[in-house]
Amino acid sequence: MPNSVGVRKNMNIINLPEAVENVIKQLEAAGYEAYAVGGCVRDCLLGLTPYDWDVTTSAPPEKTMSIFGKSAIPTGLQFGTVSVKSDNYVVEVTTFRTDGVYTDNRRPDSIAYASSLPEDLSRRDYTINAIAYSLSGEIIDPFNGIRDLNNKLIRAVGAPRERFEEDALRMFRGLRIAAKLDFSIHPNTFSAIYEKAHLAAFLSAERIKDELKKFLVCPNTYMITCVFESGLMKSFGVGNNCPDFENLSSLPADGYSRLCAMCYLLEKEGVISGTKRFLEDLRFDRNSIKMAESVVEILTNDLPDNMVGWKRLLSSHGQDVCITAALVAKTVENFNFAFVLRQVIDSGECWSTKSLAIDGNDLIKLGYSGKRIGEELEKLLMYVIEHPEKNQTSLLIEIAKQDLADN
Repeated sequence: MPNSVGVRKNMNIINLPEAVENVIKQLEAAGYEAYAVGGCVRDCLLGLTPYDWDVTTSAPPEKTMSIFGKSAIPTGLQFGTVSVKSDNYVVEVTTFRTDGVYTDNRRPDSIAYASSLPEDLSRRDYTINAIAYSLSGEIIDPFNGIRDLNNKLIRAVGAPRERFEEDALRMFRGLRIAAKLDFSIHPNTFSAIYEKAHLAAFLSAERIKDELKKFLVCPNTYMITCVFESGLMKSFGVGNNCPDFENLSSLPADGYSRLCAMCYLLEKEGVISGTKRFLEDLRFDRNSIKMAESVVEILTNDLPDNMVGWKRLLSSHGQDVCITAALVAKTVENFNFAFVLRQVIDSGECWSTKSLAIDGNDLIKLGYSGKRIGEELEKLLMYVIEHPEKNQTSLLIEIAKQDLADN
């Protein structure tokens, strides 16, 4: 239950956007309580800029719809949520509520509207997300979330095992928030994640994929190790061993390079049997799967330490894949052949049929047709890769003539 000292004057300056203030003011003007709540309050207290803004209110959702009229969107009425467009913001407005039974370990089967803000806060996942803020400058913090913020601690509201049985996604979210903010996880909450990790099997692949993508852009990536080590990913056929992902944080937070590095380490350690199948099961997009599979393939073999080898890889995989592979190799394996790759790219030497001194039209004039055109261009490319000085129209035409005569 909430502690008795849960309200305090705002000792930190929280500047709500005017659009969010207007939403709260309109709800209050209609006679209802309304507060900014959750992650947006947490981020403000940490001096961060929130990405999303949530408001909790005593107004029933149908009243919220009535108050805001055309600006209101019934995005989650069954859960008491209405999205309100205010200037350039979309504010999620949810009625004070308590949750019923969670039979699917994700969503409550039913909800009941609560009579007070503390009741609503008691259903939330972590103490640092169970903080509300009023326009009068009061911070409502019944579960000592500010104390945990100051201590850089992720702690579940109430009994952590119950929170995770209600919604298994909370386990991913707790680890991710810790990675994002560089926080620790309270021992009881941490042990409960390992104990209840099997419940992640009830989550959709898309939900887990979205969490992993968010993990991969966090400043610190060490918590990804816990995702696999805890058993949260066992429903995707992962093994028991788990590599250390801490070095991934030194890679660009672009999603691709860290995803490729993660898959390479997982496959190298035998945690997954194959990158393509693993990412397909998680419903990743085709471009991400192709990129990761190609990078892992390159890294699984010996990286070239010469320009010819890199030109061959560039020819078969493309520049983006090769640059990512070189970057991951340097970060994960301390193999620094990226400078050789850079020499190839800067040299302007040919590694693609597009850069050959002749093209398909030239071959057609010589008498080539059908698939033989592509085959000959590829053969000429391999020759030019090893002999870059031979990339001359006249020389390649003579070679092509001789190849045609020989066949």
